[in-house]
Amino acid sequence: MGLIATTKNVGFIYNFKNKIYMDELIDIVDFHGNPTGKTCLKSIAHKEGLWHSCIHVWMVNESDQVLVQLRGEEVAISPNKWDLSVAGHIGAGELPIDAAVREIQEEIGLTLSPKDLFLAAKEKCEVIHENGLIDNGFYYLYLCKTNFKLNQLVAQKEEVAALKLLKLSEIEAMVQQENSEFVDRGMEYYQLVFKELRAFLKKA
Repeated sequence: MGLIATTKNVGFIYNFKNKIYMDELIDIVDFHGNPTGKTCLKSIAHKEGLWHSCIHVWMVNESDQVLVQLRGEEVAISPNKWDLSVAGHIGAGELPIDAAVREIQEEIGLTLSPKDLFLAAKEKCEVIHENGLIDNGFYYLYLCKTNFKLNQLVAQKEEVAALKLLKLSEIEAMVQQENSEFVDRGMEYYQLVFKELRAFLKKA
């Protein structure tokens, strides 16, 4: 088992069914998203279906191209699938916006400030993954438009295999394909994201 340091908590990398799983201490919330005052490791929350919170960040550049990441071959959930720009769990005692800034730095090596991010929504999701992990949580959906170059980004080698830029229309087409190359987050999720991104880009 390997050990890595994070901003707020200590995270562990361990093997789950021959896949990489990065663990960390997170806050447990109730069915409505209210804090319970309890914490546990993310692995326990996913094993027992405990409610918790995470962040999703969709980033676009000055040309309105959307940054997407290819999940690593060895990650426990949805390996070898294209996914949103940045995602991660909110650490114990951490604010959602601070978690978003931290995860952006960790996953793609880009330093941003809270004012660079726009909170578009907070939604509930309930997912049982193919490997048996139970993901009951609330995600904070952040949108960001900033001037970055793809070759400036540094992918987190433990979780991210590649990064690329796509038009929003290309992502829309890809998620609707049978056996899509994108993580299956459900069409309701993607429709919300596309709606919010379009509204955001009109104002940005």
